[in-house]
Amino acid sequence: MSKTSKIESLIQFTQFVSLFIILVGIFLGSMYIFEANLFLSAIICFGLVVILYYFIDIMIAARMDTKKGGVNFGMKMLWMIFIITSIPVNLLILHTFNVEVSEKSEIQRIGQTKIETLRKLKRDYTTSYESYLKEKRGKLIADVNQISAGLLSSDQVAQKNDVTSDLINQIDKSSLLTITACVDSSFIRFEREKFLREETAIFGNTQAYLERKNEIISGWERFSLNEAFNDLDKTLPLTYSKLNNFLEAKAKKTLQYNKTEAEMKTNINKPFDLLLSRFGIIDIVLLLMVNILLLTPYFIAPKKVFKVVKKDGGTLGDVKTY
Repeated sequence: MSKTSKIESLIQFTQFVSLFIILVGIFLGSMYIFEANLFLSAIICFGLVVILYYFIDIMIAARMDTKKGGVNFGMKMLWMIFIITSIPVNLLILHTFNVEVSEKSEIQRIGQTKIETLRKLKRDYTTSYESYLKEKRGKLIADVNQISAGLLSSDQVAQKNDVTSDLINQIDKSSLLTITACVDSSFIRFEREKFLREETAIFGNTQAYLERKNEIISGWERFSLNEAFNDLDKTLPLTYSKLNNFLEAKAKKTLQYNKTEAEMKTNINKPFDLLLSRFGIIDIVLLLMVNILLLTPYFIAPKKVFKVVKKDGGTLGDVKTY
């Protein structure tokens, strides 16, 4: 293999390696910014990489054909276009770095807080309706027991406890034990089912839902992170609103809701906010590395060979700069 062929192979190899590394950074950054939209991220990613490939290729060709007088106007224009093109590239790669390294633990913390808020909402709902059922049960048993003592009528007990007279009449009043058993089986069990059905209708399988969201956030499943946060942001206020309304209507109780924790936002899709909050010496070093990586093929490309001519018509030899 000739020396020229070796240089061309080296340039091409470094160009492909650098662009592949850049491609990964651009793709992940696009995924985080555009809500894990694979189609849009792929277009942006491959579009920028193709543009960079051709611009660097043109710049390498121009370098190898540089006139003796120095850099021409066309080369200056190429540099300007390259700088403009590299701005979104650098921004996307910085965003990837910040999300993956600088902000990762904070994003996970916010995700876990939202999961715990939702889990607590479910626990509080259960605690609230069980408290209501306990109060209702105790009062109903005590009032039904008063019927046997002749202190209250069935209609009075039904009215006081907001139940039908038929329900009261069906209860075996022979003893406190039978009254308790009948209240539990014919009233409390069915009332509890109402709350459980509402919870299932609104929230679905609570445990499976929370476990899946925890897997995505703790396991850092990159293609599902945005969707998980968006889903939690929609589910939290909606779940609270529906459960609270049902609880107020059926049990005259309200749920406690930490709105601040529920509405916490991450910077996973906000490159400028994240850059402003995290920008430092590491980012500067990363920018330098990215651009050196991009331009490595250009810098290793040789310049054109010129003949240095002596005044007497002879030549001093070839002069070649790299």
